[in-house]
Amino acid sequence: MTRTTYRAAHRAARRAAPAVLAAAAMLAAGAPAAAAAPAPAAAADPASYVNPIIGTGSGGTVVGQVDSFPGAAAPFGMLTFSPDTTPSGADGGGYYYGDSQTTGFSLTHISGPGCGAFGDIPILPTAGAVPSDPYTTTEPFSHSTAQASPGFYSVRLGPASAPIGAQLTATTRTGLADFSFPSGSNGNVVFKVAGSQNGDTNDSVQVVGNDAVTGQTTSGHFCGSPDTYPLYFAARFDRPFASAGTWQQSVTGPNLLGTSQTGTLGWGGPDNNGCATNTGALTPVDGGAGESWTASCVTGQTWAQVTPSGLASGHAYQASVTLEANSSKQTAPVFLDFYNGCVDSQSQAVSLTPGTPVTLTDTTTIGCSNTPQFQVRTSAGGSVDLTATNASIRSVVENPNPGATSASGPDAAAYTTFAAAGSSKVQMQVAISYVSQADAWANLAAEQGPPDVNFSNVQRATRRAWDRLLGKIRIGGGTTDQRTQFYTALYHSLLDPSVFSDANGQYLGFDGKPHTLRSSQKAQYANFSGWDVYRSEMQLLSLVAPAQTGDMMQSLVNDGAQGGWLPKWEYADDYTNVMNGDAADAMIADAYAFGVRNFDVKAALAEMVKGATEVPKPSQLGHGWYPERPQIADYLKLGSRPTPSRRRCRRSTTVRRRPSSMRSTTSGSPRSRPGWGRPRPPPPSRPERRTGRTCSTRPPATCSPGTRRATSRPGTR
Repeated sequence: MTRTTYRAAHRAARRAAPAVLAAAAMLAAGAPAAAAAPAPAAAADPASYVNPIIGTGSGGTVVGQVDSFPGAAAPFGMLTFSPDTTPSGADGGGYYYGDSQTTGFSLTHISGPGCGAFGDIPILPTAGAVPSDPYTTTEPFSHSTAQASPGFYSVRLGPASAPIGAQLTATTRTGLADFSFPSGSNGNVVFKVAGSQNGDTNDSVQVVGNDAVTGQTTSGHFCGSPDTYPLYFAARFDRPFASAGTWQQSVTGPNLLGTSQTGTLGWGGPDNNGCATNTGALTPVDGGAGESWTASCVTGQTWAQVTPSGLASGHAYQASVTLEANSSKQTAPVFLDFYNGCVDSQSQAVSLTPGTPVTLTDTTTIGCSNTPQFQVRTSAGGSVDLTATNASIRSVVENPNPGATSASGPDAAAYTTFAAAGSSKVQMQVAISYVSQADAWANLAAEQGPPDVNFSNVQRATRRAWDRLLGKIRIGGGTTDQRTQFYTALYHSLLDPSVFSDANGQYLGFDGKPHTLRSSQKAQYANFSGWDVYRSEMQLLSLVAPAQTGDMMQSLVNDGAQGGWLPKWEYADDYTNVMNGDAADAMIADAYAFGVRNFDVKAALAEMVKGATEVPKPSQLGHGWYPERPQIADYLKLGSRPTPSRRRCRRSTTVRRRPSSMRSTTSGSPRSRPGWGRPRPPPPSRPERRTGRTCSTRPPATCSPGTRRATSRPGTR
């Protein structure tokens, strides 16, 4: 077949694709295949069949929580305005249907990951007195009062006798909320700046005049990676608030690890994780002056841990430890991981040098019913030769400061209060940016305009955008339930990858610097779920959203140019190194094969060849630690990668399925169908962490009544 003939055939196939998919849907629904049978009418309003609540529950003992979110989002939206629940929550999606309390409506989510992600800046409306602690404050809700559809979410919070109404909608980079408070009661809006799922640093918040709040935070550490991203937000109300204030954190009380911070703490460690000489535990040194962890070889996500006791659920604690390299043999970057019983909360990873002690801290709130863990963990491979001292866990108290207009530091937060004498309804606009505070304001101006923007107009515009995109595939026949299944699955597939650039074209590159889009690229995209999406989602997007898919491929090319290498499981502007292989190569090749051309194909090929043929020096690793192809030197020399001798763990044979945006539609064994997060062996006392290997003999822990955390897949559902 000549190139011209191939292109003509490909164009014909693309034109026929919607009809083929519609026919397949009718056959699946039991429609007769006879040519004489009249074709059922295609769905006129595809968005009406989408139920965003689907995917927010549990798939049973094996699958566990599905982790989708029900809130308001535009197609491929950067801001996703959705409730987060407690005590179970959900990785990435933040919402578990079995919960009946919400911590707030946060601004960022991802549908269906198996590691904690996003959940940045939860915003919670409350009524009456200002709460004494923002991070332990929740509001009850009933699912019977919740409604969700593409671009819209509403629910009533608080007691049924005096409910707080919340309606949410969103554009690509902004959100809009209508809050209604009980008559005769003050209304408060609480900004939990440090509420991200994976912990935060660089928290700050400012009250601006009498109608706005701005702030920023830094989070990241997806599946334990060392990388972080900054996030800026700007919120504005349609009427002045009567008063405002902030909270500032203080650490108080005794060290709950014991009065002696230098004695033996009973550290344990994981399986050797692929390295033959890992000691797997800290041991006392120098007569109790510290505890040393040595290993000549470790991979990322190897750890030594202490199991603390006496931590109260719902209470916040700060963990701290001082680490120092014993010698130049210490090469693996390390961080403090304070697992709170639900998700990991982590400090920034650091590279240690002899003679320079580094103190790491992390704050989190204890939740669920699983055992918390205090861990010193590696973020990349290398060797370990360090001493840990001054390990501590202490209570955290939030100090309210009425009238204060700014706060910074761990767990900074702010509130605004609307007097009972005023209207019970308040409208809030909010926007985010990964570049700057100014860009957050610019996004708000570009996508919503003045403070008196009409909620219904914004909601309808986003609903039309969803109908246009979902309508690229029209199905006929079948039952209402079958159409709902089809369009809800398609909806989930169009949430991510998500826009990462601002309305002015600026975005945060993989070199940590602001960049501006070239005129040929309409948006920069992030959050590519690597191995999970190259198999089927990229092909689907190439058919239904070819222009956006081309921008996605250019985004990967930009990432490689700025960071040095194509990413695996790209998260914001971060490398994560989650999952094996070069999924970016397959994504780019599949998009090209399906006719997508609006990206720099030559540059893409050059990045792919570089990753497959060049052995990086330590100074050339992405972000100082990321190798696109680990062990590539061995592979180029031998044609294969030697496997170190190590104890084999029993591998689960269960295949997990998930109706999420990132779910692969292929089948296979766990070895051929990877999971969603970085494979890592579970600590003996925390088997609820999902893993492809079950080295522990303990049964899975219970995270919520009737639901067991799965142990069959590495970090995913």
